[in-house]
Amino acid sequence: MGRVALITGGGSGLGKSTCARLAKDGFSVAVADTKLDVAVAVAHELSGPGLHKGYAVDVRDEQRTVSLFELVEADLGPIAVLVTFAGILIERNGSGIPLSETTLDEWETTFAVNARGTFLSVREMLRRRRALPVEDARIITISSLAGQMGGVRGSGPYGASKGAVLALTKMAAGEGGALGVTANCVAPGMVDTPMLRKVLSQDTEISAVQNFPLRRIGQPAEIAAVVSFLASKDSSFVTGATIDANGGQLLR
Repeated sequence: MGRVALITGGGSGLGKSTCARLAKDGFSVAVADTKLDVAVAVAHELSGPGLHKGYAVDVRDEQRTVSLFELVEADLGPIAVLVTFAGILIERNGSGIPLSETTLDEWETTFAVNARGTFLSVREMLRRRRALPVEDARIITISSLAGQMGGVRGSGPYGASKGAVLALTKMAAGEGGALGVTANCVAPGMVDTPMLRKVLSQDTEISAVQNFPLRRIGQPAEIAAVVSFLASKDSSFVTGATIDANGGQLLR
């Protein structure tokens, strides 16, 4: 079956595109999403030599996350690559929510998925690779330009939760090194996904990208290509890094 990749949030957007890319790269792909039928449908569409399966998970729930890892490893084998795309952006009337107007429920809900969900998945991956090492194991988390610059077009809770992912990834890199596990983060900018379209209409897109060096928004396949490199053996000396994929919106 080859190497196994588990992708949370694999049912749509960047996660779905990355499932397709890693399947073509030869991985057996475990597609995890909140809706089982969506995850199964994506898995059935995947090509490549691996065995692909869909799973339901609520990454906010500790036991369900642990059970997901148990099921995937029972079905496909030890997980070599974890990619944490599961995330949410709460908006109001097509725009992000200012921090001063954010409710506690909106804050807690966003952090439960974006920060706690990533933590639970990363923790389980580290625990399992400590118990059973896998050669060239990889943790790839997904932050955002919003976590680096503030809200951008996202909301206060979204930017703050994605900032937490950046710090968590560095901690995972520090612990994972002794286990043979690298941990890196991808921080996309504006990429054409259903999540972005919640806060960016076609009408405002042209003006929004005028100050970008590349003067366009990204495509999901471009983020999947970054993940593909980090999942590969060629990335073996890269850990604790944040890979910017934002068309030059953040230059540093």
